[in-house]
Amino acid sequence: MKRPKPQLEPLNVTDEERTTLESWVRRRQAAHQDTRTAKDIALRAQIVLASTRPGDDDLPVSPHTVADRLGISYETAAKWRSRFAKDRLDGLTGPDAPFDPAKEAPHRP
Repeated sequence: MKRPKPQLEPLNVTDEERTTLESWVRRRQAAHQDTRTAKDIALRAQIVLASTRPGDDDLPVSPHTVADRLGISYETAAKWRSRFAKDRLDGLTGPDAPFDPAKEAPHRP
């Protein structure tokens, strides 16, 4: 007997969050920035945006589907979806996220 899949909670974003996420993706693409931070944050934004779109069955898209679409690992897709769900935008760029932009800025006394 097959066990039912756990129900994935929809990942909803506010209009303001969507605008910010889209700008992170566009900024990296428009500027052709090669910094690791810009690439990482753009990928995280893409993961969240892809996770907000419903699947063909109108259910939330799984991290497996997002990973396949973006050509990344399931673990990466699940990690950043989860961090956004818990801490919103700060979860993508905050102090717990590697390559925190605030930490990359030069220290000024």
